[in-house]
Amino acid sequence: MVRKILFIALCLLPLLAGCKEEKVAKVIRPVKAMKVVASNQGATRVFPGKVEASSEVALAFRVGGQLTSYPVSKGQFVKKGSLIAALDTTDYKIQVRGLEAQLFGAKAALKEAQLSYSRYSTLVANDTAAKASFDQAEANYKTAQAKVKSLTEQLNKAKTDLGYASLRAPFSGYISEKYMDNYQTIQVGQPVVKLQDIETLEVTIGLPDNLVIRQKDLQSISVELEAFPGKYIEAKVKELALDVEPVTRTYPLTVQFIRPKDISFLPGMAANVTLHFAQNGVSAQYVLPETAVVGDPEGRSAVWVYDSSSSSVEHRLVKTGQIFSEGIEVTDGLKQGEWVVTAGAHYLSAGQKVRLLDPVK
Repeated sequence: MVRKILFIALCLLPLLAGCKEEKVAKVIRPVKAMKVVASNQGATRVFPGKVEASSEVALAFRVGGQLTSYPVSKGQFVKKGSLIAALDTTDYKIQVRGLEAQLFGAKAALKEAQLSYSRYSTLVANDTAAKASFDQAEANYKTAQAKVKSLTEQLNKAKTDLGYASLRAPFSGYISEKYMDNYQTIQVGQPVVKLQDIETLEVTIGLPDNLVIRQKDLQSISVELEAFPGKYIEAKVKELALDVEPVTRTYPLTVQFIRPKDISFLPGMAANVTLHFAQNGVSAQYVLPETAVVGDPEGRSAVWVYDSSSSSVEHRLVKTGQIFSEGIEVTDGLKQGEWVVTAGAHYLSAGQKVRLLDPVK
């Protein structure tokens, strides 16, 4: 009798297991979902960046020598033409004076050679002087001319080098770095200071490829400094690099603007760059709650799309963009009017039946 009961029980086990599996498969999970609608931010993109000086150069002497004057300090504003540093000019002045003396003598010799050449030219024409004497006078005259020319060039260079012993600001700006101490010996081309022009400033941001191809639809650009919220400064495109950044996969876009007189700020400050596109020039933008975007084993972004005809969900890869206060931007992978699960997404599987709770339209 016991064996008969055990046999019947064993026969019923597969049936009971099948009933349990069928019951699990038919579990309908409640989820929250929202209807995908294009955001009203579709024509605007905001990117973070850092303010930089549009012109920043390391100033160096074009001649060498000992630094004897270094009147600037780090952070100091200097006007165009102001003295930045100066070298000891003793040797340069001696060189100039020596060449001036040589040139004076060479010009006197040239004058005598010219008179001799003119005299022998007349004598040879009248057959009262030998041709050899004329040839020698002509050679002396040409030699004197060449010497005057050479000394003139040397003197001009010496005067130029004397002028190079003073380093002056090529434009108005701020001294951002000092590389030397006074009385050091400076080599040609050795940086002395770094000068920044902050009258014109710029910010570089990373532009995604879907906006790079929409350049013609860019209507205006504004820059907002985080230190001055609500203060927007008009800017313009300076350049767009064609080499994509390997980490962010974006293209560096540099925008430029004139520093407002009523705002005091320096390079390095944080800023937000707002790009305003024509509405028909920007692909549809959808902003979903962060809970709606899930990942897959490969680290890609995805969402669960609800199919009303079957009351089931589909796992779909999407491309995300910026993060707004309202949620995450989805730039590709969704269509207007589709339903996306916003709560309970982490507990779903492909094709699973779901029941919507308070759907958001």
